[in-house]
Amino acid sequence: MGEQERRELIGGLTRAAEAFIAWHDAMQSELQERDGRLRSQAELLAEYLSGLREMAGHFARAREDLQASLTALDARQAEVGARHGELSGWERELSDTSKSSSQAVENADTARELAAVREALEKNAAQMDELETLREALAKQHGHWGELEALWAGLVSQNAQPCELDALRGRVEELEKTLGGGPAAVPPRIQSTAPPEADLKNVFQKVLKSRAGGPRRQLGEILITSGILSRDQINEAVRIQVSDPQRRFGTIIVDLGYATEDVIGAALAAQQHTRFVENLEREMTPEAMRLVPQKLAIHHRCVPLTVGDGTLVMAMVNPLDLIAIEDIERATDASVLPVVATASAIDRVLAKYYSKTKSSGFTTR
Repeated sequence: MGEQERRELIGGLTRAAEAFIAWHDAMQSELQERDGRLRSQAELLAEYLSGLREMAGHFARAREDLQASLTALDARQAEVGARHGELSGWERELSDTSKSSSQAVENADTARELAAVREALEKNAAQMDELETLREALAKQHGHWGELEALWAGLVSQNAQPCELDALRGRVEELEKTLGGGPAAVPPRIQSTAPPEADLKNVFQKVLKSRAGGPRRQLGEILITSGILSRDQINEAVRIQVSDPQRRFGTIIVDLGYATEDVIGAALAAQQHTRFVENLEREMTPEAMRLVPQKLAIHHRCVPLTVGDGTLVMAMVNPLDLIAIEDIERATDASVLPVVATASAIDRVLAKYYSKTKSSGFTTR
């Protein structure tokens, strides 16, 4: 094999290895993000289930109290009805006695007794009217219960947020307070506690509207929404990356002349919720530089900035390079906090402060 063929073979293998590393890094980054999203969703789901179980208990107790009140009302109405029939019989009997009696004293006594029975009948009739009004109120309350059940079903089907569960919990507690601690001998008059129709509609709208959030926004989306690039420009960069997957998306945009390195770096930092550092030398400290092995800094193309409280701030082109982060954390026994810097800025610092020597391999100027 000639020298030229050997070099071409080595070059091809090197490019293949770099492409594999890039793919591996991208897959690790995606898996890490997906794992984070799944963990967040699992925690949120656990919170939902806890709230739903609590609300199920509230609904069961409120339904039992309402049913107990209706049962007590039926019993009281039957008792009052029987008493009314008994008093009506006495009234007829006393009336007949009053008409047929020939003795004045007996007639006077009968008249007084008849007046007392009639007064009792009037009070009993008023009580029956009150009980009927109470039954109507309970019937309305039962209708409001149906509205609460519909709201509950909406919350369950839509994976309600905790604040919406709190709103429903408040409605049920109002119902429980209205029904009281249990049925009395004469059930209390129950006022309507249903939420106004407008409030119910507002709650349903909150439940049914789409929820914000989700995975971290893509770099292209950030550039479009900020007005830096157009949709056509992003699509062009995507087409190039599909045909040449080892090239980074931000690098393609810079090579096309659509944006500068600084703009892409700032957008990447915004995407990853971290800082973009323009002037590396202004933030570099000797303590951080001494902590990170020079070979690692050059190999992973990153610059140590500051160290403190067990945290090492590293400027990186790709803040999601998990291999680089793990290597540096293992070598320094510190937790790496990545920030974003441009590739050219990092290369300038590495060229200025790090150089190869025959003795130790690397030394700091």
